Amino acid sequence: MRSILVYSLLVLMMATVGGCCKRKQYCDLQELNILIIGFDRGASRSIIVKRYAQWDNNRTKALDSTQYIYNGTAPVVPGRPDTLRFSDYNPTSGPQNRIKAGNDWVLTLPAVNYRYHISDIRDDGHHSEIVRCNDDETKCTKGISSFNVNGNQWGGSNFYISK
Repeated sequence: MRSILVYSLLVLMMATVGGCCKRKQYCDLQELNILIIGFDRGASRSIIVKRYAQWDNNRTKALDSTQYIYNGTAPVVPGRPDTLRFSDYNPTSGPQNRIKAGNDWVLTLPAVNYRYHISDIRDDGHHSEIVRCNDDETKCTKGISSFNVNGNQWGGSNFYISK
């Protein structure tokens, strides 16, 4: 009887300790949310993104370059300008780089020769979370708090490109 009680107590303790197991999960970097507003579809169909080393203000050597083509489902309304999300663009060449902290970037709309130098992307300091050991569902994101475009500071994580 005593051995059953000890065994039961041991099983209960193991279940309790196992249920309290926690681990540190490091957060993914948030991508800059870019909206292209007021352009007709031809002017905004293609985007080129070049990645540079952080603080490379002269932009002397691109680390890589990617061309994106719009692949979203926004309807085309003749005579009415679009509002498109960069997340709806797919890469056609180069690596699939989305604009995040840790690099400087140049985003170009080649059809209208608009160029934006995006730099000094700062995160919100949310680097990790404590989650249960068996929790594979919780996702952690390190959000963007501010960034510079062509020398002008923007707050938040949204960048609006407008005509």
